[in-house]
Amino acid sequence: MNRVTMPAVLAVALIGMAASGGAQEKAAEQSFGSGWEDLAPPQQALLRDWIRRYSEVTGEKVDPLAAFERAPVSVRTTYDAVTNALLTTPLTGENGDSLGTALDLISSLETVRGRVEGGRGDVQFRVYALLKPGAVDTLIKSREFQRARDNTIYHKGYPISFRQQGGT
Repeated sequence: MNRVTMPAVLAVALIGMAASGGAQEKAAEQSFGSGWEDLAPPQQALLRDWIRRYSEVTGEKVDPLAAFERAPVSVRTTYDAVTNALLTTPLTGENGDSLGTALDLISSLETVRGRVEGGRGDVQFRVYALLKPGAVDTLIKSREFQRARDNTIYHKGYPISFRQQGGT
């Protein structure tokens, strides 16, 4: 199976991160949560896979576009903003060599949480995902992220923590 053995969370607070050059201009033009057609192809592909897996388990045929459009606005904006931040976050090695983008590290989605009525801040506005094999090694090699102290209190089942460096 092409998944990491321990689920890992990208508890991403990259929304509003300082992008560089053209990525910053593109982000300024984007309207988050507006619709399926506004998602970049890699964002759509991740959702298609999630819906495909759901359909396989339930036997219910679900249209990804319709499912996204029916989702609450806080779920759509959370997914859109977090995956956009991941898509526009280039990862570079010590020598400046490209390691891809942060979105390239995701194997599949587990769930997306928008606003959770009465929920603490650590349980809402989150995208939970399984990482590809080697993702942790890529994060260790990247200049943009640093391994932080594991968080076993608030991230039960998802203790591995990396923090972005040099940005918001």
